[in-house]
Amino acid sequence: IFVLLIFELSRMLAGPIAARIAALYAAIPPVALIEWSTKARGGFIELIVIGTLALICAVRWLRHGRDPVALTALTGLLLGLGWWVNNQIIFFLLPIGLYFLLGLVRRGVVAVFLHLAVGLVAFLAGGLPFWIYNLNHEFASFGMFGTAELHDIGRQILGMLTVSLPMLVG
Repeated sequence: IFVLLIFELSRMLAGPIAARIAALYAAIPPVALIEWSTKARGGFIELIVIGTLALICAVRWLRHGRDPVALTALTGLLLGLGWWVNNQIIFFLLPIGLYFLLGLVRRGVVAVFLHLAVGLVAFLAGGLPFWIYNLNHEFASFGMFGTAELHDIGRQILGMLTVSLPMLVG
């Protein structure tokens, strides 16, 4: 499913030749990505499938001539579902949110607030299991954000550049 979604997204953005190349790269990823994506933990493959679907919706949304509120709602639902699966959906959420905002600025303040409200409600609905759990358990899922120390940020960035990034690049 992921390979087909990458093909579609690439076709929409760059044409059929780029789509074939992107699909090939998605079908033959680095070993580290295969290991993390095929193990039943963390929702990593689900995350990139949901994120790619949200990107496809965002591209269709921007190319639409009017204010497609239904696509805003669908994108919000997908991103909310992605938040429930794995909070790393934020790497999709932020650029898609900026993409929507830039597209809405030229459509006026009313459009910005309408789409923001629809997108937020849809996001909360898509991630409803996450929110219900956290409301009943004192927002336990957010506890992990408090475990990192500010003075460790340099070490974390160094680890990302020297260990994580080389593994992903293959």
